[in-house]
Amino acid sequence: MRRFNELIIPLALLILTGMLTACAGLGPSSQVLPSSTGQAVSLDRVVSKVQEYDVYYSGPVFNPAAVLFIPEHGDAEIRLARGWKEVDGKEQLTDLLTRMRELRDPQIKLWALISGDKGRNEDILGYVYTAGNVSVRKDSESGSYTLYPVSERFNPRYYDADDGFAPRDH
Repeated sequence: MRRFNELIIPLALLILTGMLTACAGLGPSSQVLPSSTGQAVSLDRVVSKVQEYDVYYSGPVFNPAAVLFIPEHGDAEIRLARGWKEVDGKEQLTDLLTRMRELRDPQIKLWALISGDKGRNEDILGYVYTAGNVSVRKDSESGSYTLYPVSERFNPRYYDADDGFAPRDH
């Protein structure tokens, strides 16, 4: 038993240190409600001005996890991590948003992605419609921001609840 404790405690500390280091590298989600930045921005307002944004989504097209709106003429250099896909026109955007709204999940909201901890208007990198979290990482050398996608969420319309994420037979 003593030999087991000598092995397991250092191993547990090593794993814990690795997890903390990995999480620290991604940084906080940097998501706030637009109203906390002093802006009265709604999803409908962003969609009505969609031509001013580059629009992406994460998750499968039939079960999107997030829709991302990045201002075309923003000041910050934004990089998207693998997992974001470009929205192909207004029709696809409408379809993605409809699929998300069908869930009637009160956690799905429009969030402002901010670059700093102050939540000022000039700190806004873009907007995301999701119930999840977009991690924002700032590269200290280039000053660019990398946005990591939101993981797909369970949707009973497409997946069998008894089998987790096993596709539902239609």
